[in-house]
Amino acid sequence: MNSQRAKSHLTRKHWDEFARVALQSVDLSGEVLMKYQLGKARSRNPVKLKGRNDLVTGADLESCRVMKQHLKRFHPNHSFLAEEPEFSENNRSDFLWIIDPLDGTTFHNRGLPFSAASWRWKYAGKRNWGWCRARLQETYSWPDWEGVARFGIEGCGSGGR
Repeated sequence: MNSQRAKSHLTRKHWDEFARVALQSVDLSGEVLMKYQLGKARSRNPVKLKGRNDLVTGADLESCRVMKQHLKRFHPNHSFLAEEPEFSENNRSDFLWIIDPLDGTTFHNRGLPFSAASWRWKYAGKRNWGWCRARLQETYSWPDWEGVARFGIEGCGSGGR
């Protein structure tokens, strides 16, 4: 983790707030996914093919909606890039959230516990940090951000690449 950080107007308080809101968004989308996983969702889990071996389910769409809705509540002017294009939004902001609340749709759809939620956060075109959580395995990864210790999560460095 020997990368040079550009000077920024963002303070530790900003970073803490971004992390807090992002963690909440993943937890909220995870609640949606668990309802589908356990068969307790309000609706069935419809499946559509986007391409060969590439599907989108109701769980994908609802979890992405919940994740983006929470992020947008706290950061209404930020831009969003989502795996499901209907949730992408270019607000011409220096702040970009790249979100995928269900990475592993096929596994999730088959009831297998091999999926993860992930997001990356970019400021001014540079990846500042990202996060991935394998829900059922309780695995976390925080590349390139040293402040995660306060959340009780061990970080792993990517050197900002």
